[in-house]
Order: sequence, then C-alpha cells, then structure tokens
Amino acid sequence: KVNLSLFDVEPIWTHGGSMRYYISKNKKIKSSATLKKFSSFEEKIKLTSCETYFQFKKECEMIKDNLFKALSELKEKKLSVVGYGATSKSATTINYCNIADFIDFIVDTTPSKINKFTPKSHIPIRSHHDFEKYNHKYSILFAWNHMKEIFKKEKKYMQSGGKWITYFPKVKIF
Repeated sequence: KVNLSLFDVEPIWTHGGSMRYYISKNKKIKSSATLKKFSSFEEKIKLTSCETYFQFKKECEMIKDNLFKALSELKEKKLSVVGYGATSKSATTINYCNIADFIDFIVDTTPSKINKFTPKSHIPIRSHHDFEKYNHKYSILFAWNHMKEIFKKEKKYMQSGGKWITYFPKVKIF
C-alpha cells in the first residue's frame, strides 16, 4: 500500500526473542540471505498458514483459563501471590488473563520501576527487598525468560517452601 519493501531481518534475542525488520522505499535493494533463510523457515513451520494462528489463539486461551483457575484457587484459600519481574510481558499477561486481583504486588530490581504501578491493572511494583521480607508462599514468574538465573538467585525462597507459578509454555506450580 505504501510502496515499501522488506529487504532484511535480524533476530534480537533479548526479552525472549524479537525480530528487527529492515524496510525501504527503494525497490532495487536486493533481499538479504538472512531474509531468504527466515522466509523459508517461516514457511516450513507454517507461519504462512491461518491454521497456525488459530492454534496459537487456542493455546493462549488455554493458558489464560488455566492461569486464572490456578490463581483463583489460591485466592479462595487466602494464599498470597507475588509477581516476580515487572516486565512488559507481565502487563500483557495480567491484563489479557484478568488476574490483577490475585497478585498482591510485583517485585523488580529496576530502580525506575520501583514504587510505580503496572499499566491498566495498577498493581504496585516494589523492590526486591520486599520479596525477601513479605510472607508469601507463591510467586508468579513474569520474567520467565530469565528462569535459570532467578531460580539460582532465589534458592533461599525455594528452600523455605516458596513455590513458583509459571505459565509459559503451560501453567505449572512447583
């Protein structure tokens, strides 16, 4: 529609993975080998098929339902749940899954986020110090792409009986 053409792509592995697209009005720029490679890969894994996206939607809705159910059961038992990692994906998850009422607060180590609130759901964001002193048994891991580092850092929490709730690729409490 606007006379632009894609000529290159670059995978960006921060935040769980993204793609950077290179676009130009100059139609004479040749497609890069990387673009051709990724285009072939996308066709191979059926990203060009509508059925793939219907299946993705189905899986998202299953995660949403299972996460809501798991958190509502903890809330019924009057158990506290704290979020771990005030990430942009946490805001998406909280709002899409409608789980704000189940989370007491979210901890983060980024100074500019502390004492602020999550978008739309307005869950308080507190310092990591509050994670250590707050009496809670369950933590929902929003920074799931940093799971290994976080679990290594939070051994004391787990050794004292703390449980993690993960939701990607499926909902688990352990």
